[in-house]
Amino acid sequence: MKKKWHILIALIGFLAGLLDSSASQAQSSNRFSLAGGVMFLSNPSRTAFDVGAEFEHRADSFIGYGGQANYLFSDPSIGLLGAPMVFLHPIASDWFISAAPLFQVVTGSGLSVGGRFGTRIPLTFGFLSFIPSATVDFVNGGRIVSLALGVQI
Repeated sequence: MKKKWHILIALIGFLAGLLDSSASQAQSSNRFSLAGGVMFLSNPSRTAFDVGAEFEHRADSFIGYGGQANYLFSDPSIGLLGAPMVFLHPIASDWFISAAPLFQVVTGSGLSVGGRFGTRIPLTFGFLSFIPSATVDFVNGGRIVSLALGVQI
């Protein structure tokens, strides 16, 4: 029964990831994304649906800065804030590698501090773009992995 629940959460997270509203903006100065996905928590091991938002101000074609926030629908619920976040665009495109200090608030446990690392790469096929993304958070000796897939038309 528990395995079916994890599969259902993964499917819902994948479908919610289709709501990603990020746009291909290598030449623009700002990017805002809304997304849904699945987060895998390692301590204790469990899977939870999450929603998130991300903002990036592109200082130039190589570097940007901003922040990212997520809310995990888990028991207990978890709020995550990665700020200030640095976005590196090594090949001056929409692909990036990001890093930030991470602030985690767990219902009933208070505030913890850690680090967040992530990446996202838009794959464009004509007028349609698929945007897979991944983040790994390190907090209190645990690890939270987030996988999402966005679609942009």
